[in-house]
Amino acid sequence: MTHGRYIIASLLQHFGVRRKSKRMTDAAFETHLMQDGEEILGAYCWENTEHIEELSMQYWSLRKLKKGEESLLAKIKESESILAAAQEQRASEIDRANDLGEIFLDERTTLFESVEELSKDRDLIIAEAAQTKKRHAALKMKVKVLQEEDFTQESPEIQKSRHELAELRETFSNDKIRLEIIDSQLEQLKDQLDQIQGKMDLETGSINGTSEAFSR
Repeated sequence: MTHGRYIIASLLQHFGVRRKSKRMTDAAFETHLMQDGEEILGAYCWENTEHIEELSMQYWSLRKLKKGEESLLAKIKESESILAAAQEQRASEIDRANDLGEIFLDERTTLFESVEELSKDRDLIIAEAAQTKKRHAALKMKVKVLQEEDFTQESPEIQKSRHELAELRETFSNDKIRLEIIDSQLEQLKDQLDQIQGKMDLETGSINGTSEAFSR
């Protein structure tokens, strides 16, 4: 075979391979189209093949699958409804908790401020009472010393000191009453803080419960 004829033969062979490859591609594409067409046609007409003996088994198999599909779709739809309701409920709980949380936080902040003010007043009263007690002890010692120096008579200085001692005892007694009132108010405020914290914990528990139900 001459070189020229070899080239011609190679070209012809290559052309034949390409043609064959194209025919195979076209055939595969046409086969795919036919399969799609058969699928579409089958979906439209399978329900009318019940009385065709050759297709009876396929008909009942398809019918069983169809019923199973309908049942599954119904369950999916029901699950989606439950999921949507759970999401809506959870969102509502979160919004409600946020609103209540802001209210509770405002109330708690106000109560903390009241506790702080009362605590300052209490510390001040305790400091004043300590000074009163020191002053009372000093005057009591003064009266004792004056009496020892001149025990035969009650000097004006002693009388003045005794009067001041009486005033100091009254002041100390009033401070004690004020402290008892403040302690009672502080106890009430702490009870209110505990109640608010309990409500906040309850709301948090409610959201967590909704979240757990949602996750299940």
